[in-house]
Amino acid sequence: MGSIREALSKTNASELTSMMKDGQTISVEANASVYNAILVLTHNKILSAPVLHPKTKKCIGFVDMVDLVAATVEAANEANKDKASSEVVDDEGENMIERMIMDNMNVNSIIDFSKRDDFVTIKGTDPVLKAAELLSQKDHHRIAIINDAEELIGVISQSGLAEYISEEFAEVIDKDETKLKDVELPKDVHTISDKTSALDAFKAIREKKVSGLAVVNDSGRLIDAISVSDLMLFTEWIAGGVEMRFTDLTGLNKTVMEFLENSRAQREVKSKKPMTCPKGDRVCDAMENMLVNHVHRLFIVDAASHPVSIVTYETVIKHLLTLGNSSSL
Repeated sequence: MGSIREALSKTNASELTSMMKDGQTISVEANASVYNAILVLTHNKILSAPVLHPKTKKCIGFVDMVDLVAATVEAANEANKDKASSEVVDDEGENMIERMIMDNMNVNSIIDFSKRDDFVTIKGTDPVLKAAELLSQKDHHRIAIINDAEELIGVISQSGLAEYISEEFAEVIDKDETKLKDVELPKDVHTISDKTSALDAFKAIREKKVSGLAVVNDSGRLIDAISVSDLMLFTEWIAGGVEMRFTDLTGLNKTVMEFLENSRAQREVKSKKPMTCPKGDRVCDAMENMLVNHVHRLFIVDAASHPVSIVTYETVIKHLLTLGNSSSL
């Protein structure tokens, strides 16, 4: 018998690669166009992918949907400042200058454009504990696993690690009675007004290095949430079965509520309230809630429905590493 920390110290990171989608890691090459990278992420329903050097095939960073869309939309906005260029359209009404920008901009030029994740790697022979300690920190949402030749063999994400630990230590975690009120939680919640544009919301996600924001009304009441997953939903819709139009991305200038309503309606996803939980809930119940519902955050609200704190995988993983008793792996 030992702690979760001790057990993870005896398990190689390479063992977690079996949890990857279809047994392989989806990646993009650095010289791929931004357009193609968006399609890769959209087709595989993933929010981020490791970037490989086209010759050495070594992993040189990560690129995520916020990187891709923020970069292309900013390029489009620059192009549209020139009235003449904004009038150069094809027979279907697509701005040709914008499209040229999209086709010519490659992934290498926008690796970690959002600055949301420090790029770190670990060896497959390193213990899972090393990954867990990194993923319990703010700026590490995913880690690349490499072999001795520095070739990519897998990726460990915060949610993937939480799922792995929850399965391997289910009995121990179920017995843990620690409440959210008894662990360290963020004191501030990043919010945006419901009148903010979707584009500005995603810019805020990038600047604040978070994966989502609480949407509040004029009285500060929590009414919705916007995240990187919503951006995936949007791009999935506009890329569905047809060639993606660059001007579709500039449609992010709608208000955040219009954006959420339209993209969810197009994908036939029912609108749902942001997920909340009281501080009296157990940490393990919060984790299960996040895993089952495929969300990366739970909001804690006061009596007036104002968001006062948030539960993230960072909080959960940090707590799991303190649990003292478990069966060995």
